[in-house]
Amino acid sequence: MKQASQDKYSKLKKCFPSIFTGLNMLMGITVIYLMVLNKTPSSKMYLPCLIIFAGIFDCLDGRLARSYNAESQFGRELDSLADSISFGIAPVTLVVSNLVRYAGIFGIIAAILFPFAGVFRLARFNVSKPKGYFEGLPITAAGVGLALKQLIVLHLKLDGSHLYIDAYITSIIMILASYLMISRIRFVKI
Repeated sequence: MKQASQDKYSKLKKCFPSIFTGLNMLMGITVIYLMVLNKTPSSKMYLPCLIIFAGIFDCLDGRLARSYNAESQFGRELDSLADSISFGIAPVTLVVSNLVRYAGIFGIIAAILFPFAGVFRLARFNVSKPKGYFEGLPITAAGVGLALKQLIVLHLKLDGSHLYIDAYITSIIMILASYLMISRIRFVKI
């Protein structure tokens, strides 16, 4: 009887990382849906925060998987799919309307490159052997960084010509982040 109880607990522990991966994905999907449906308050301050929470869940799922010895190919793939939503697509939905409206084709290019580079980086990560460092900027860092930048912009309540300037700065940041994600530059694991 005690062995059966321990087996159930062991199986339950192995589910914890996937629960946090699901929470990560839920945050990203929520941001996308609310932006698409435009059912958010005018400030939308909490949406970048959801991406930041997704980043916290992403850190926790990996730590739990390692600490509970629950790492698996399924978990790795699920994590990458969740990351592509929460840190590739969701952050872009926060800024894409301003990029298109104020930066034109330059903003469109940035909005396309960012998730493309992020997914490319995730695919390369999934087929590589584990190393003591990240090769290319992790999509989580890029997505959370873009969310933090948007949180600052919302707090500043930019208007007029500042929106044009912000759209170009955001586009440049996204193109630079895209390059860093697909690069072979080493980034320290935290």
